[in-house]
Amino acid sequence: QDFVGHAMALQTEDSYKAQPAVNTIKEIRLYAESLQAFGGCPFLYPEYGLSALPESFSRYAALAGGVFMLRCKFQEVLSDDKGVAVGIVDEDGCAATAKAVIGDPTYFPEDKRKANGEIIRTICILAQKP
Repeated sequence: QDFVGHAMALQTEDSYKAQPAVNTIKEIRLYAESLQAFGGCPFLYPEYGLSALPESFSRYAALAGGVFMLRCKFQEVLSDDKGVAVGIVDEDGCAATAKAVIGDPTYFPEDKRKANGEIIRTICILAQKP
């Protein structure tokens, strides 16, 4: 049960055991379909290294109208009435607004930070290409 739940349904904790089985079955089915589609490995692995991942993300974001402001120093975080960040004012005084503002937590004041997950990094040494 643990192997199937964690290795095939990719559950990160044991709470799935208290949920209806149909959710886990859907996750296992997605795993099996990915395994079948990508031939021997259920995960996408970039052909030309991991640097292709942020590049593809930025290209997709650009097609959807997204804008990257890399290494941008800013003076202020703009917030709506509920206190949700909706933009920034850069060091030149130009305002940029968006539906979502994403950045390293160190850029934002303590009262504007919201922890919503964890970053997990793994290095895998493989004998052959997946």
